[in-house]
Amino acid sequence: MILACNTAHLFADELVLRTGMPLSSLVSNTESKVREMGIKKLGIISSPTSMRFGVFNFDDVELVRPTPPQMRKLETVIEGVIAGQHPGSHIETLRHITDDLLERGAEAIVLGCTELELVLKDADDHRFITPLRNTVEQVLRERA
Repeated sequence: MILACNTAHLFADELVLRTGMPLSSLVSNTESKVREMGIKKLGIISSPTSMRFGVFNFDDVELVRPTPPQMRKLETVIEGVIAGQHPGSHIETLRHITDDLLERGAEAIVLGCTELELVLKDADDHRFITPLRNTVEQVLRERA
């Protein structure tokens, strides 16, 4: 089972317990990718809930978080994509935020919300870690 929503991973353990189905976790796969890349300082853009509850907090990895005004912009982008706005209309906003995180020392940035992956899906930037895409690719490799 793949849970496509990063924030919903707050309930992943309970979901596995109730369904008895194994979970290929976006969060665990992201942590593996971060460790494989040797990242020590990680930028994170995600939903406010994921940020508040530390969905992507990994031991021995320092997080570079958006500022409060940037978090409000992220929330607007996420809500806009959910409401059906064209994801491409938000690229500039996300680029400003990700550029700032990189300037503040982030070695890579987790796009920790599926909607954010949709906005930057064509951004061929090796510094972006995409939890859903990485997990799907991992599952396909395991099944091959």
